[in-house]
Amino acid sequence: MTVRHGWGCKADPAEGLKYLSAAASNAALIEDQALKSGMRKGGAAKGELVLAIFELANCFRHGWGVQIDKVAAKQVSVGLVWLSGDTTDTDSTMRLLPTLATRVGEFLTGRHFCQ
Repeated sequence: MTVRHGWGCKADPAEGLKYLSAAASNAALIEDQALKSGMRKGGAAKGELVLAIFELANCFRHGWGVQIDKVAAKQVSVGLVWLSGDTTDTDSTMRLLPTLATRVGEFLTGRHFCQ
């Protein structure tokens, strides 16, 4: 996020996107290993995984380092509700609940609101 926004360095959203992608991949590998070792709720990197994916969704939502794609941002966000619910990342959970409500409304009405 520092590179994406230029906090203490030159802003480079595309490079920031690469770092967020790498962080998400690394955290996902750590969590996969934790689950394979028998840890039922995952390991120590779950919070980092939630944050990295949450910020990737923000990149799609705001066009930071990638073309704006609100549909992709919402699809990623809905999946994060389930991940963040098991962590202490209440900020992400609270920000994602309106997205979940929209998706439930789409399911119930058959209309797509995110396009």
